[in-house]
Amino acid sequence: MGTPVYMSPEQVQDSKRADHRSDIYSLGVTLHHLLSGAPPYDAGTDSNFAIFLKIVNEPLPRLPGNVPAHLQATIDKATAKDPADRFQDCGAFARALAAPQPAAGDATLLDDGPVPRPKPEALPPRPPALAAPEARPARRPLPPGARWAAIGLGAALLVALLVWASRPTEEDHWREALARGSAEGYEEFLQQHPDGDKAAEARVSLDWANRAFQRRNPGQRQDDAQAALAALLAALAYDSLAPTADLSSLRLFLASAQARGMNRADRDRARQQLERLAADSARVAGDAQLRADDDAYAEAKRQDSKPSYEGYIRDYPQGRHLAEARQAMERLATKADDDAYAAAKRQDSKASYEGYLREHPQGRHLAEARQAIERLATKADDDAYAAAKRQDSKASYEGYIRDYPRGLHLAEARQAIERLATDDDAYAAAKRQDSKAFYEGYIRNYPRGLHLAEARQAIERLEQAPQVPQAVRDLQASMVSISGGSFTMDELPAHQVTVSGFQMGKYEVTQAQWQAVMGSNPSGFQGCPSCPVESVSWDDVQAFIRKLNTLTGQTYRLPTEAEWEYAAGGGSSGRTKFAGTDSEGSLGGYAWYSANSGSKTHPVGQKSPNRLGLYDMSGNVLEWCSDWYGPYPSGAQTNPRGANSGSGRVNRGGSWHGGASYCRVALRFYYSPGGRSYYLGFRLARTP
Repeated sequence: MGTPVYMSPEQVQDSKRADHRSDIYSLGVTLHHLLSGAPPYDAGTDSNFAIFLKIVNEPLPRLPGNVPAHLQATIDKATAKDPADRFQDCGAFARALAAPQPAAGDATLLDDGPVPRPKPEALPPRPPALAAPEARPARRPLPPGARWAAIGLGAALLVALLVWASRPTEEDHWREALARGSAEGYEEFLQQHPDGDKAAEARVSLDWANRAFQRRNPGQRQDDAQAALAALLAALAYDSLAPTADLSSLRLFLASAQARGMNRADRDRARQQLERLAADSARVAGDAQLRADDDAYAEAKRQDSKPSYEGYIRDYPQGRHLAEARQAMERLATKADDDAYAAAKRQDSKASYEGYLREHPQGRHLAEARQAIERLATKADDDAYAAAKRQDSKASYEGYIRDYPRGLHLAEARQAIERLATDDDAYAAAKRQDSKAFYEGYIRNYPRGLHLAEARQAIERLEQAPQVPQAVRDLQASMVSISGGSFTMDELPAHQVTVSGFQMGKYEVTQAQWQAVMGSNPSGFQGCPSCPVESVSWDDVQAFIRKLNTLTGQTYRLPTEAEWEYAAGGGSSGRTKFAGTDSEGSLGGYAWYSANSGSKTHPVGQKSPNRLGLYDMSGNVLEWCSDWYGPYPSGAQTNPRGANSGSGRVNRGGSWHGGASYCRVALRFYYSPGGRSYYLGFRLARTP
C-alpha cells in the first residue's frame, strides 16, 4: 500500500483499483513535498484514519505564492482525485514539467537570501604536519529562473526514467529483423546491437543475403524480390527463421523472381522448399496449438479457481480439456457453497445464515440455513422474555411486546403487566424517582401496600443523606430503561453482540449537573447551563461519577461501547444508520452537526429522540464510553467490555463540529483518557 501521505484516493478506498495512474499521483505528491518542504498532511499528529479522510475529501494544500503557476497547475493535474483527470502516462507528466520555464524575475523557494550560519567554536591548532587545504571559492547562487529550471528538469528526468524502462529490447529488434527477412533488416539490427546475443546469427544471415544478391544482380539496386531471394538462401543455409517467415519469403520469391529469368533448377528447389516448409508449418502449428491448449489448462489447474477455468473454456471452446474444466468448476462451486455454509454456521447468527441464503440461492444447505434462522429467532424470543422476566417490571414486559409483536410469550407478558400495574407498579415508579415525596405518595395511596416497609426505609435513608441538588435529581429522573437484546455491530469485523437490560441517560450530562456535583464548569461554551458539559477528560468523568454515586447512593457509570451502539441504533430491531433515522437528508431533525450547529453546542433535548426516547445520541457532543479502544473480535459476544488495555478510550456519536458521516451510530473514535476537547462530553448508564 505504501506510506499513507503518498497514497492515492483509489488506494485508500480499494487497493484493487490502483494502476499506473496511482504512481503518477504519488510522484505528484512527492514533487509537492519537495517544493513545499513538508508532507502535504500533518503526519506527525494526525492518525492514519484522519490522513485517509483528507486524501479522499480534501485537495492538496496550495503551494507558496512564489511557486510558478505552471508547476502548481502540473501538480494539480497529477494529483487529481479522479484517475481519469490525471496525466495518463509518465511521458505526458515529464513533458508538462519541462515545458514552461519561470521568468527571470520570478521569486523562488530557494531564493530566500543567504542562510545565517552558526559561529564556529574555536578549533585546536592544526598539526604542523598537515597542510591547510586550499580555500574553495564561495558557491554562487543560481539565478531564480535557472533554479526553477533545475527543479523542473530534475522532476522530468525522474519521470523519464520510467519511460526509459519500457524501451524496446534486443529481442524485440531481432524479431523485427526476422519478420522483414531482408539484408536491410539484418544491417539495421547489427547497427543497433553490434555486440548483442544475436549478432553472430545476424552476420551469417546478412553474409548469405549479400552473396546471393551479388551473384544474381551484380551492380544493381536490391529490390523486394531480390531481398526475398536473399532471405530464402539465408534461411536454407542457416535455419534461424520461423516457419511462417520462411513461407512468406518463399511465396514472395516465387511470385516475382520468375520474371527475372530464374533457371528451372532454382525454381524447383524453391517450390520443394515451399512444400516442405508448408508441411512443417502445419505440423508445428498443430503441435503448438495442442501445446498451447495443454499449457492453458495446466495454468488454469494450477490456479484452480472458477475464473481460471472459465478463462480456459472461453479461450479454447474446442479444447481437449473442456470436460475436466467443467468438472473442476462444479467441484469448486460445491466447495464454495459448503465453505459459505460452514462460515455461516461458525458465526451461528441470523445475519450469517441470511447472507448465505442471499449469496447462494440454489445452495445445497438452504433447508438447514432456514431451520437455523428459525432456531435463532426462537432463542432470541425466549432470551428476550427471560430478560424481561428477570427485571419483572412493566417497562421490561412492554419492551418485550414492542420488540416481539408476534412473540411466543405475548400472553405471559400481558398477564405480568396486569399484575404489576397496581401496587408493584406504583412502588417501582417511586423507586425509579427515589425521592422522599414519591415514597410518601406511595404510602398515602397504598396504606396496605406490599412495599410499605421498603418505602419507609427509603424515606429514612433519604432523610439521613446529604441534600441532593435539583439538577442531580433531574439527572436521576431522566434515566431510561433499555431492554436487553442482540444486534450486529457493523464496523469490521461485523459480529453479533448480546447486551443485558440497562438504564441510559435520556440526555447528555449538562453543565448545570456537572456544576452541582463538582462545583465548577470546565466547558468551553459558557453561559448555557442546559447545554452538554464538554472539555472533560475520561479521567475527569470518573471523578464526577464517584462523587455522584456518593451523593445519591446509586451506581452510575459510563456505558460500554456495545451498550451505547445498541441504544443509539434503537435496540435489537428496527435499527437505524443514525440515531433516529436512516436518511442523511432528515438528520437535521435529530442531530446538531456541522451543517446546522452554527459551530457551537445547543441545549439538550431540542431535537427529536430516537425510537428508545434518547436525545442527541447523534451530534451535539461526542460521548465517552467505558471501553479501551481496540480491534473487535470476530465471534459472537455477550456484554463485551472492550480491550483489556490500550492508549485511548472509545467515544461515539459525532458532534456539532463534524459532518453527517461522523454521526453514524457504528462509527468509532478514540481519545487519550487524559485528553479534553470542546466537542467531547458524556451521558450516564446504570445497571438496574
